[in-house]
Amino acid sequence: MNATAIPEGFTPFTRSSPLLDLLGPIYARGNGLQLELGLLTDSRHANGRGTLHGGVLAIEES
Repeated sequence: MNATAIPEGFTPFTRSSPLLDLLGPIYARGNGLQLELGLLTDSRHANGRGTLHGGVLAIEES
């Protein structure tokens, strides 16, 4: 799998918010309590050390 491939079963997430629009595109699979969200990260998602910012990991969409 290459770095830009969307993992099997994920499709574009249809809900939107200002934060999700900024971070996205967001992908989803499953539903209800089994819903998984994902995104392909790049430099805009990084902290000062160049790794994924913890705030991106902590996003909870209700």
